[in-house]
Amino acid sequence: MSLLVSAIVGEGNAAPASCAAMMLLGFLSVGLSVYCYVIAQASLGASRTSAFNATSPFIGALLGMLLFREVPGTLFWVAFALMAVGVWLSVQDAMAEG
Repeated sequence: MSLLVSAIVGEGNAAPASCAAMMLLGFLSVGLSVYCYVIAQASLGASRTSAFNATSPFIGALLGMLLFREVPGTLFWVAFALMAVGVWLSVQDAMAEG
């Protein structure tokens, strides 16, 4: 979609290899994540899938810490701990149900 908009406004002079790389990145990041989300929804249910899906910003922040040497504030760690407890409770509930 971004390639189409850039072509309409006259900025569509990207090299074909760049366009292919952008389309591949879009497929991998959006297409596969939606596919995995639907599979998780079918096997885990809506509430557990949402609990696990809500952890993705925290995973991104942890990767940012590792890759870019960023240091998050105290509020991040409080939220991270609460999210970890929520996921742990969700997993415990799933294990109890069998």
